[in-house]
Amino acid sequence: MAGRRRARRLGDPAAYQDYIAGSRGELSVAKEAYVATDSGWFSTRSASYLATGRPVVVQDTGLAPHVPLGDAILVFRDVDEAAAALAWWKRATRDGATAREIAASAFDAGAVLTRLLADAGC
Repeated sequence: MAGRRRARRLGDPAAYQDYIAGSRGELSVAKEAYVATDSGWFSTRSASYLATGRPVVVQDTGLAPHVPLGDAILVFRDVDEAAAALAWWKRATRDGATAREIAASAFDAGAVLTRLLADAGC
């Protein structure tokens, strides 16, 4: 019974939002294909962290041309860079405004769809 209750709760968008909002931030490793191709890939989960004002420390997939790096998005290419990013993030004080601004400007559905339609010539 407990397993069923947990499964239902994990499928609940409000529970997922609470989980993200209750976290200090995200550390994420990308699939090798995204890293090797320098594709600029960024996960929807990472965007969710930013939207709630939480920073992300993610493996670099060529993000720099697409989103501002530094305060809310820290990237790494190896273990030493990941450790340095986590250490910096742990010491830094932030209010989450930068993370929310990045999420709103880079991942808002309206902005993304407008860009997609323009790129498609519509």
